[in-house]
This record gives sequence, structure tokens and C-alpha cells, in this order.
Amino acid sequence: MDSATFSADMMNDSSAFNSTNNQTTFPISQGIFDVIFMKCFVYITTGFVGIVGNMLIVCVMTQRQMAGPMSSLFTALAVSDLLFVSNYVTFNLVVLAPADMLNKEYIMLVFLFLIYLSNKTTCWLTVAMAITRCLHIRYAPRRHVLSSVKKARAVCAAIFIYAFVFSGFIYMIQFKASFDVDNRDNLLSSKVYVIVNFVLNCCIPVCLLVLSNVFLIHELADHKHVMARHFKMSRISRRLRNAPAADPLPPLPPNETNLSASPDPQRGSEPHLLSARGRKVNRNLQNSVDVRRVALIVVATTISLLVSYPWLPIIKVYCVYVSKDLNKNIVFSYFAIVFIFLQIANSSMNVFIYSASSCKFRRNVDNMIRRWLTSVEALVGKS
Repeated sequence: MDSATFSADMMNDSSAFNSTNNQTTFPISQGIFDVIFMKCFVYITTGFVGIVGNMLIVCVMTQRQMAGPMSSLFTALAVSDLLFVSNYVTFNLVVLAPADMLNKEYIMLVFLFLIYLSNKTTCWLTVAMAITRCLHIRYAPRRHVLSSVKKARAVCAAIFIYAFVFSGFIYMIQFKASFDVDNRDNLLSSKVYVIVNFVLNCCIPVCLLVLSNVFLIHELADHKHVMARHFKMSRISRRLRNAPAADPLPPLPPNETNLSASPDPQRGSEPHLLSARGRKVNRNLQNSVDVRRVALIVVATTISLLVSYPWLPIIKVYCVYVSKDLNKNIVFSYFAIVFIFLQIANSSMNVFIYSASSCKFRRNVDNMIRRWLTSVEALVGKS
């Protein structure tokens, strides 16, 4: 969402709400009042669901069991979504505030900047997640060389810094140097600004998202036989782990992997996996069955972002070049309401996507809730 470029529309809503709220009767503006109130109510209600869900994601992803590069990216995405939803909820609460609130329009400008910033980080973190997962599947045996927790955290920090610098530059040039809120100089009339903003905020992220997910789906389809071999390997390892020591196992068919009892010198006494030809197999490939579930999370998150993210810049370009007036265009106003709601829903539904696609996430959520309930019962028992 390019929030700064339609901040005037939001502030017009606020001024219309305040002028309506100060009247004792509503002869003409009752419809405007109802639309603004219902819009803010829906945003706030959906936003509270997103706040609770993203806080739960952050609590689960920061546990030791979920440590990893992708978990770092998921945690950063949850923080970005949490900032986006909480700032949007606060912004709508400010819109519903009384008209005599001190510095109301300046407070709205601050929250619009934070919304713009968090939305950019959400988009680019989704791009980084899709690219990282594609590389992990393509180069699974050497993925520790491609990415690590330290590299993932560096990427997250770089995305936040880039979004802050870029968002601040784009956001501040839309107003006059005097920062006079009442006399805003909207630069949407400039073709150069529209083209640059459209390319940077819509074309490049969307193209990267589509390309990375196309390669991701291709790699998943191409490595179907590899996944089947990993299923066999994990099943054989489970049989060896659960079988009694006195009962010998039946001989394995050819081209199957076996678990050698000889220790790996690089891993101490931990046994390593040997293929039928005696080659070492990376133990991390045992867990590659979960790759498909995590890939489903990435694809679902990307699709939900593509449904909501690029359409506002496209409609904005249409309004600028066709209707020549953005703030009074009824098409943009209604589409903005719909796609802002989709973006809030997109930032709120990640917890449901993770819960539906990852058994490990559900297990950690269940364990965390059990610990919380146990601690609450202990506190109640002491009191």
C-alpha cells in the first residue's frame, strides 16, 4: 500500500467525520458518517486479530526450537505485520477522535509514515523469504553455505534500513518544504514521480515475487523423487531407532540408504547416513520433508500479498492519467477501502497459514500455551 500518496484522502475522511461529529443533527452527512465509522470499525476489528496473531508468531518463532534462517525471516515479517496492523488501528482511532484533539493532522501524518514504512518491509521480506526458500530447495546439501542465522538477520536489518530511508524520502517530498499540512503540494501530477514510484513500489517487488515462486514450484516438482527418497530414509532411520538390539533387521533393497553404526569423525559419536554406494548423505536432508510445508507457507503468504499489494499503485496511475484527480475519484476511494482491508487481512492471516501448514509451529504453540496455563495455575494457587 502506498499510504502516503493518498494521505489527503484519509485526512479528508477525518475532516468530514469531525465536521459531522460536531453537528447535533445529520441532515446530509449521515451517509458519510456511517461509511467512515464502519470503515474504521472494520479496520480496527480486523487489526486487533492481526495484533494478537503476530504477537503469537513472534513468541513462537523466537524460541530455541525454531532457530534458523527462515525463522528469522518469519519473525521479521511478523514484526513488520505487527507494526503495520497496530499503526493502522491507532491511525483509525485517531480518525475517530474529536476534532479538537491537539495536533491531530500531524499525528495522522506520523502514523501514515509508519504504515508506509512497515508495508514496504512486509513486501521486501516476503520477496526475501521466497528467494531464500527457492535457494534452499535448489541447493539443499549446501544450504548452510548459502544462508545462516547471521546472514538472515543481516538481510532483515538491511531491508528495514532501506525501507526507512526510501519511505522517508518518498513520504517527505510529497509535501512542501514548509510542512504546511493545510497546503499540501501533491506530487502525483508529476509523471516522473508517478513512474518511479510505480516501478519501485509495484513492478520490481511483484516481478521478484512471481519469478521466485515460479522457480520454487519448479524445484518442488523437479525434486519429487528426492522427497520420496527422503521419506524412505526417515522411515528406515525410525525403524533402526525403534528396533530392539537383538532382533536383526531384514536386508534392505538395493539403492536404499542405510544408517551406519560407525561414528562420523566430524560429528563425534553421532552416526551418519550412508547411501547404497557408501557415500555420505547430509543428515539435514532427513528434515527436508518439512521443506514442502514451509514452501506452502511462502507460496500462500506470497499469493495473499499479490492479491492485495500491487493494485493500489495501478489504480492510482489510472486515476492520475485518466481522471486527473485522485482525491475526488470515486473509483479510487472504493478500491482503496477494499484493498486496504485486504492488506490488513493479509497481515492478520499469517498465524492461520503457519498453523495450517507447519506441524512444528502448532506443536510449539501448544507447548507454549500449556506453559502459560501452568504458570497461571501456579500463581493462582499461591494467592
